[in-house]
Amino acid sequence: MDGAGVTEVILQFFVLPFLVIFLASLIQMGMRYGNLSGDIPWFDTQREAYISLVIGAIVTVAVTLIIGGPELFVLFWRPLITTVIMLPIAFGAALLSFGIWHRVRR
Repeated sequence: MDGAGVTEVILQFFVLPFLVIFLASLIQMGMRYGNLSGDIPWFDTQREAYISLVIGAIVTVAVTLIIGGPELFVLFWRPLITTVIMLPIAFGAALLSFGIWHRVRR
């Protein structure tokens, strides 16, 4: 695998799920806690994480199917595995970003 191939893999299997999970989490938190004043209640935030994970997995698998791959593992399981790997990082970044934005806005 050359340098361009490594870059494509990183973009497709790590950056794409990160961005999708990050944006889906921010949108959900904005809709749910947008009108809330004070601290963000951190209970039940796992719902946003799981919904974002499903959205990220669907988008990543769809993009992988469109691009294609050499074998079944690459087409289905690799996007799902990397999406699960990116969930805590992306959701943590979304929580941090939304928390800072929520504090600054108030």
